[in-house]
Amino acid sequence: MPEQHFQLRIVSESHPDRKRPNNEDHFAVNESRGIIVLADGMCGRRSGEVASDVATRLLMGKLRLLGDTESTEKEKHTELLEGIRLAVSETNQSIYQAASDNAECKGIGITVVAVLLSGPRIHIGYEGDSRLYGFRQDRLSKPTKDHSLVQDLVDRGLYTEEQERAASVSHILTRSAGL
Repeated sequence: MPEQHFQLRIVSESHPDRKRPNNEDHFAVNESRGIIVLADGMCGRRSGEVASDVATRLLMGKLRLLGDTESTEKEKHTELLEGIRLAVSETNQSIYQAASDNAECKGIGITVVAVLLSGPRIHIGYEGDSRLYGFRQDRLSKPTKDHSLVQDLVDRGLYTEEQERAASVSHILTRSAGL
């Protein structure tokens, strides 16, 4: 099978939301290892910017350790999927523990998306409503699905996509890291 080549361009945009002056996003890339991490401190939560910084550093450290084993392509794919899932889970536990141990950090949380590139495969781990988009052959795609009340309502057929965009409860998450 001929080797596939593709061009990868990583683009990020971050800005404070409409209600708060500080930006709680942290973004990190390790191009040589094919790792991309975005963590967003949850708006209105104490120390959100600290939680997103800690989560980004923890995930980068954990993900750097993945993929160095000698294994078949199928085994490597399975190891990377499990590895990214475990890294997100362990980061969640670390943030939760930090919040439990420090009264100033009580209630901190983040949404996160982590990507690990391995050859032509993209492995994704995420919690909350931080999104990953892909642009390929002039088409935009979103391989992540928000962990939110509104997305659950759309999935169950109780909301249309138009209702989703106008929903006043779009900020309610069903999953996040840290809380």
